[in-house]
Amino acid sequence: MTTDEQGLHELAAAAGVAIDWIDAWGEPQRVDGDDLRAVLEALLATPLTSAQAVAAATASVESDVPFVEPVVVAWDGELPEVVAAGSVTSASIVLEDGVEVPCSVDGSRIVCDRALPIGYHQLVVDEGRHRSHVFSAPMRATHGPEGASGLIAPMYSLRGEPDTGIGTLRELGELADVCLASGIEVVGTLPLLAAFDDEPSPYAPASRRAWNEVFADLTALPEWDARLPAPTGDPAWVDHEAAGSAIRDEMARYAAHVARRPRLREGVEAFGDANPEIVRYAGFRAIADHEGRNWRAWPQGAAGDMGREFYHLTAQWVMHEQLRSLSTTLRNRGQYLYLDLPIGCHPDGYDIWDAPELFAPASLGAPPDTLFVGGQDWGLPATIPALSRLDGHQVFRKAIRHQLSVAGLLRIDHVMGIHRTWWVPHGRGATQGAFVAQPTEEMFAIICIESVRADAAVVGENLGTVPPEIRTGLRDHD
Repeated sequence: MTTDEQGLHELAAAAGVAIDWIDAWGEPQRVDGDDLRAVLEALLATPLTSAQAVAAATASVESDVPFVEPVVVAWDGELPEVVAAGSVTSASIVLEDGVEVPCSVDGSRIVCDRALPIGYHQLVVDEGRHRSHVFSAPMRATHGPEGASGLIAPMYSLRGEPDTGIGTLRELGELADVCLASGIEVVGTLPLLAAFDDEPSPYAPASRRAWNEVFADLTALPEWDARLPAPTGDPAWVDHEAAGSAIRDEMARYAAHVARRPRLREGVEAFGDANPEIVRYAGFRAIADHEGRNWRAWPQGAAGDMGREFYHLTAQWVMHEQLRSLSTTLRNRGQYLYLDLPIGCHPDGYDIWDAPELFAPASLGAPPDTLFVGGQDWGLPATIPALSRLDGHQVFRKAIRHQLSVAGLLRIDHVMGIHRTWWVPHGRGATQGAFVAQPTEEMFAIICIESVRADAAVVGENLGTVPPEIRTGLRDHD
């Protein structure tokens, strides 16, 4: 092994990039040197052109040891002994409600003798000189239905009367009624998340924190007699662009109506006041409507039309209210609304725009397996684990919480992504990547916290190249 290769391997070990892995056929694989270099450059944003550069990057990674780990998990409220990188004079935990819990300190060791409530807290060291996130999580998520039968149908396949060219929440509710009569408890569909007008794929959403208004039941809009769009073309097919455009046009007319009706407008504004993130999302979409969705090319100081911003806020209010009503109906009669969380967000999406520094110049994907022998590149930006830890994994937390605000049962697509993700550096093929380790324990803790808080169960889709650790984690955390 050359000095350059040895340096690359040392850097990979320090950065959590796997050099060796087992493929879907049980065969050992090793990442090519050029591929490893490309993944490390994407992860560290550092050109690695020589042995000296690799050695410098390795030293930088190894010296970047936090004073205290940025995230500490307290399973069932029991904070493990925290060891700091240096001597500590004082420490306390500030709970979500602002209550301060003192910790005992012995040199570099921090101990909390009190059981912590479920939630996201802060460990404050030396009167604020350092802060860490504390995830106090139940060991097990909310227990799901046992022996239940379920029916999963894409929304676009649920065509009813009147037919608007694509399925809506009205038809999903009718499917639930049919399922109830047949003793089927779980009623689900593909992701219902926000989408760009010309990108209908439910697995490349414009945001994992907002809903797609094309699925709204126009016949149930408050104080509105909708002009339902008629489907075009062959009824056996779905014209996503035509149906989506017609439904959005009707929703825009409704938003203009709401703006003129004080009672309705107050409802939308109250929804916005309670959900400031949705207001920010609406502002983002309004600019995208005017400037195009590639936010990297927006002129400085770009602003959207206020009417379009109100449209997007109204659309989110409608979807939230209709989904919440449907979910409540199902819960009250012993059924589960089963929703689906994709692994990432469209590169031009709100979630990336909102925190671009958290994402690497690499896409998520999968190595070759029995279904896709050429590997997969999904085009979804990869989150940098070390930076995600610093902000307490807000991107993942918000995505999970949004879904569980209405879901009784949540499917996490490609659940292996909470253990490791296959990175494909931009400009390279799907097979020219490597696995990057994720903070698995912290991700499981978030899932368990949000599951218990929402009283909703979670399942993971584990098809493909599945490490044994993920199967163990799924079992241990229910």
